Amino acid sequence: MNFIKPFNQLSNYDRPIAGGKGASLGELTKHSFQVPEGFVIITSAFQHFLTASGLNGTWIKLKEKLAAGQWEMAEKIAQQLHEQILSSSIPADLRRTIDNYYGKLFADADFVAIRSSAVEEDQAHAAGAGIMSTFLNTQRKDLWTNIQRCWASLFSKRAIDYFRIQSNTSPDLGMAVIVQRMIESEISGVAFSINPVSGKSNEIIIEAALGLGEGVVSGSITPDNYRVDKSTFQILDKSVSFQKTLVQKASDGGIRSADIGEAGSVNPKLNDQQIIDLTRYITAIESIYGIPVDVEWAWANEQFYILQSRPVSQLNTPPQVTDYSSTLVEAPSGQIGGYEFWWSDHESQWAIDSRLYILYTYRDIIWNQIDDVLIYTINGNSSAYISKRDVKEARKRGDVYLQSDYRPILEKVASKCVDRHQQLYHQLKNLSFSEISDSNISQIFNRVIDTFSFTVGYYKASGPLATEVLIQELSHYFCDEELQILSLPTQLDISNLEQLDWWELLKHSFSRERLLKHAEKYPWIIMGHFTYDEVLKTLNQRFYDSHGQQNAKDIVSKKQQLKEKHKSILKGKDIHLNLVDCLQAASSFRTTLKGCWAGMDYHLIPLFEEICRRTGESIEDLNRYYHIQDIFRIIETGEKLSEADKIERKSGMLGLWSKGKMAYYYGQEAEKLYRKKVKECTDSSQLKGIVANRRGINLVRGRARILGCNNVIQVREFKKNFHKGDILVTAMAQLNTWYLLELASAIVTDEGGMLSHAAILAREMNIPCIVGTHSATSVIKDGDMITINTIDGTVQLDN
Repeated sequence: MNFIKPFNQLSNYDRPIAGGKGASLGELTKHSFQVPEGFVIITSAFQHFLTASGLNGTWIKLKEKLAAGQWEMAEKIAQQLHEQILSSSIPADLRRTIDNYYGKLFADADFVAIRSSAVEEDQAHAAGAGIMSTFLNTQRKDLWTNIQRCWASLFSKRAIDYFRIQSNTSPDLGMAVIVQRMIESEISGVAFSINPVSGKSNEIIIEAALGLGEGVVSGSITPDNYRVDKSTFQILDKSVSFQKTLVQKASDGGIRSADIGEAGSVNPKLNDQQIIDLTRYITAIESIYGIPVDVEWAWANEQFYILQSRPVSQLNTPPQVTDYSSTLVEAPSGQIGGYEFWWSDHESQWAIDSRLYILYTYRDIIWNQIDDVLIYTINGNSSAYISKRDVKEARKRGDVYLQSDYRPILEKVASKCVDRHQQLYHQLKNLSFSEISDSNISQIFNRVIDTFSFTVGYYKASGPLATEVLIQELSHYFCDEELQILSLPTQLDISNLEQLDWWELLKHSFSRERLLKHAEKYPWIIMGHFTYDEVLKTLNQRFYDSHGQQNAKDIVSKKQQLKEKHKSILKGKDIHLNLVDCLQAASSFRTTLKGCWAGMDYHLIPLFEEICRRTGESIEDLNRYYHIQDIFRIIETGEKLSEADKIERKSGMLGLWSKGKMAYYYGQEAEKLYRKKVKECTDSSQLKGIVANRRGINLVRGRARILGCNNVIQVREFKKNFHKGDILVTAMAQLNTWYLLELASAIVTDEGGMLSHAAILAREMNIPCIVGTHSATSVIKDGDMITINTIDGTVQLDN
């Protein structure tokens, strides 16, 4: 059994096995910070010790008492467990493993630091600082005792009291132990990447003292305090402390306090260059974590060492940016050449074709009366642009929301779309494709195209262009925050229902069949998945990432609260109720129709698998490179695209609908036409969009994480590296991205308006959100630090 993990094999995702400190040291090591070498005795070693010592039953009993909130009984059991851990012996196999690793890594070291690393500590909501034990300057002869003392500290009275104060009745009672080379620091201290007093996120606070950092951490020494501007690295303030004593290593192990007299005690502990260098390190660490951090550091051997990093908790005021260090540049209007950005997505090529075909096959639908559109696709990501004249006409068509009660029409169309999709899905589910003819497969695919096109054709009725007139009219009678609340549906929508069913699913053990049944009921959650293997990979990740969580939102209760808010806002304004109802209907309509057409990929898997079985084509290529006519051709004749055609199409495809005609261009020709028709957006340090939700915060600063369109593989990998506090920047927020939004400090999108999915999800989850920037994903780079302004909708790159 593996009981040891070196730092370079750990990351922030390994908290369950390495605890908070251990996982963080692994993350820092991975990013090449100067971390004293060491290893982690992981949580499985602690479990092995408990089992071998006959203490596992007592450990389980303690968890039961904590879960029941029986704090007095829990404290008694914890005290018993604390004593038993100290009096037991570490199993021989575990002792041998630790001893061997220690000998290899620290053959030249007389002393090491032994630190507890509980799974529950060093979190943003619960730091647990000083609750568990640390033993500095440990000699090898004391190694075993101090390891057991770290384990036992999880069950101390102060640990149980801490859980009680935090109302944590289900703590993860896992404990890892860090064994690390001891650094004899000349200067040490802590640093905060945010001002913990004022909450200013553009200031770094550094505390420094002579000797080991224990004096600063424990509060026994008053350190120097330096305040630095994070953007310019300008030292804003220095407060130098008179230091009489320092903490240092004791010759026989442990630490001791020593007098240092007058020499050096009245001078700044760090010079200006050291302060600036340390500020750069802290800024870099914050950018990795994506949230404010507090960092323990040491200066020795003419360099800085990072000893620990964790999220800042218990801020006195909400983090906010109070000023800008650079002049804001006028935001782009979103108009690019003769076109405006319209939407982006990651779809099958047949679906992209359908979006163009409906401009003449379903032209009787007023929302499809568009004359000039182009869609450019590269590497599976598609962006659509619409002519400025068509934008103007589309906005005029939005007058239907004011001229009549359009709600019944939306409800009737939504019902018809749902019925058509349900009938199609029922047919696809019950067919045995291997037994039907090629011509019948063509007929089924033709029905797929028609059903998809009908729904997407009406979907535009709830888009930002169509509803802009309605929202502008309502803005005369309601403030922005009231309008944002009124745009939220008071009834449970398909996204809410899916979340409720998912939390029910988590109550059961893992089941492949159960996950696929959930996907069948809510197929839009795995839009862009072309095989069952891809579907299961995504659902497996989501299941294990969320299984066991206890923080499911009380969605039904929140909807009831929303109804009360609506009632309060509308009091005395009944004259505008029809318009508000229409806004609600448009919002529900958009979510319902998206749930229909976005679920098509899942239901098409068996049909496309059969086409590929007969023709030898891959299902990925069939979706990515084949136009509708190409698919009909391969069904009827077996003729596949050449590899040369696929390579050319992969490098770029441009579909152009202009003056009643449609044409496609590929490769270099597509790129040239795209550059000619659509000028590249001028790079700017600032973007501007629509404020969809403020959450009472004017400015939010954080690390931008760029999520491409609904790219299946990217979304799965993206989830692994998306951290609490990151700002999600995406072309459009899909219905299935709500679990990412739980971590995000804000959302910025290229596409969308007040009724977009990003806007609705942001308001439901109360996250600051700016939509419709047109080019955020092009201008902003992944990892950039950005500031969003929820007053004027601007997004600034913090260079």
